[in-house]
Amino acid sequence: MASTNPRGSHWEGWAQLDGLLSGPLPDPAAAAALRASLVSQASPWPPAVLSEDGGRFHLLMGDAPFEVPAGSSAGLAQTITDQLARCLGAAGLEPAACDSTVRLRVWGPGTEEQTLVVTSPGGLQAMSRQVDVATLAPPAVARLSRWRRWIEGALVLLAAVLAWFLLRTPAAPAWGDVAVELGPFEGLVSFEESESGAVLLRVLDDEQLRTALAGEEPGTPRALAVEDVLRGRVHLRCLDAAGAPVGPAWIGLALEPAQTRLRAALPADCATVRLVP
Repeated sequence: MASTNPRGSHWEGWAQLDGLLSGPLPDPAAAAALRASLVSQASPWPPAVLSEDGGRFHLLMGDAPFEVPAGSSAGLAQTITDQLARCLGAAGLEPAACDSTVRLRVWGPGTEEQTLVVTSPGGLQAMSRQVDVATLAPPAVARLSRWRRWIEGALVLLAAVLAWFLLRTPAAPAWGDVAVELGPFEGLVSFEESESGAVLLRVLDDEQLRTALAGEEPGTPRALAVEDVLRGRVHLRCLDAAGAPVGPAWIGLALEPAQTRLRAALPADCATVRLVP
């Protein structure tokens, strides 16, 4: 829900994305490709959450209001539509076979641009209209210049570092408070805790991974997990104590050649780490 004043006016220069994009998954490889494409594409809007159920994928848009980068509001709807189309294309999924309720609202001075992302045989399309609404100038914090925001962010970070040294309270969750779900990565990946409380990930070397892959049937979750690690890709998902996703939709870690150890930075409210092929 967008931030509003008591009379329902919206902040100018802000936007909100919501809705669901879903469709059939022909095979596990398509799911892995879709997930990898989502992880690789950076965007200024809140991350979407990907789930799978009964041979279908469900991509739920993050609905937190966000500030639109200066000068980009006019093309924002098409940018989002193109990014979703690239994700489907990377997984070999046909837009015409998908269902979309994805909606974007962008507020300007006295206006609201409403966009629906619809599926068609020609691909994903953005259908927009503009209506008159009551809006408010953004709050002072939203009008800060980039350099001032950078300075304030640096001061907050410095204060946090000083507090850590003074109180000796680790920023990352303690290892004993984090559950680990390895799933098909069981035996391929192990975890350990550093002195600062950061979670470390250790994987088998390439020779051991190839030996493990040789005994697996292609296309199974276990085989996909081995292939992911061999290609140097490991994806984590963080859940809170209630089982809801926290932080980015996926945390992607890249392994350099001959590297077998990685540090995974987790959100402070992460209660469960889940590895996903």
